[in-house]
Amino acid sequence: MSERITLCAVPGWIALPVLAACGGGEAHHETSAPQVATEAPMSASQTPEAGAGAAPPAAPPAGPTPNQRPPEGPMQRGVGTPVQGSSATTTAQTEPDSSPIPDDVPAETDSDPTPQSPSATGSPPPCISDRLQGVFIGDSYVTGFQSPALQPVVDVLLAEAGLVTDYPNYAFAGAAMASGGISEPDLIPYQFDRAEAASTDIRLAIMDGGGNDWLLPAPGKPDCKNMDDPGADTACRDLIAEVMATQDELFQRMADHGVKDVIFFGLPHFQPGGFNGLVGSNPNAMIDLVHVEQKAACEKIFAQTGKLACHYIDLREFHDLTDFTHVVDGSHPSQSAQENLAREIFTIMQDRCLGQPEASGCCAP
Repeated sequence: MSERITLCAVPGWIALPVLAACGGGEAHHETSAPQVATEAPMSASQTPEAGAGAAPPAAPPAGPTPNQRPPEGPMQRGVGTPVQGSSATTTAQTEPDSSPIPDDVPAETDSDPTPQSPSATGSPPPCISDRLQGVFIGDSYVTGFQSPALQPVVDVLLAEAGLVTDYPNYAFAGAAMASGGISEPDLIPYQFDRAEAASTDIRLAIMDGGGNDWLLPAPGKPDCKNMDDPGADTACRDLIAEVMATQDELFQRMADHGVKDVIFFGLPHFQPGGFNGLVGSNPNAMIDLVHVEQKAACEKIFAQTGKLACHYIDLREFHDLTDFTHVVDGSHPSQSAQENLAREIFTIMQDRCLGQPEASGCCAP
């Protein structure tokens, strides 16, 4: 296999050095979500520049009211092996599913006519009236890489509910949290640096991170994804500790900047040996170890900062360990997986009054 072919075939985490050859684009600038409508499915050819494109989608004439929860998608919660103690409310096939987000299924509604304020902060969250008050950061689970991007699917739901869409998107395919990945200037804390420079009033962040640190480890770091028991390896434990220390520092900086809420999601299980073996022989052992640490960090950040509430989504709740329909290449999310994640994000935003307008009555202007 030639060098060009090898580089272009690697997963999204390895994408950036060869974006030009693989159809990628500039990743060092703020991008905005392409136009998405419920009548037309998103293309599977999304580049790593998740947000690049035209204006945000316009709200259809009829859609969910602010207190409605979106319907479950084609891959229902609990498919595959259930994960004990994981809940988004407390804390692939080669071609993606081309069907649009269904809008003809009756949505579950809450008795309260407005979204619920989060109990974590003890006070109403801030309203959002401008796109610069939100931000996306993260890796290829946000941007997509030869797989669907997340933000366009989220924006469809936000537009239907009459909420602000098109948050600036600084996510970068291949980005790591502390070390490794494919581009040190695009480490996730540096993405927030760029967001912080562009807006002094970020109130909500939607993000992931920390997977590429061990999937694409820096020179001298352990190859944990190919170990039978990475939890028993001191170097792998040290690598996870490094990720968590950097994530904690980032959360503290977000709180100091004035961010009030972060929606953080962790990886689903991968298909071992997927994508020409580049995800490793035993990636899910590391995914499970990292989930424990990231969920705990998310749950304790408000106690540490007194300012920032973290809302955790465990994507293992949606994985399909029989046919791996939640990934398109053994690792990256399929269309149905992104729709399920978008619904979880939207439900959290509705139930906890995140991203809501002043007219909702549940947020602070």
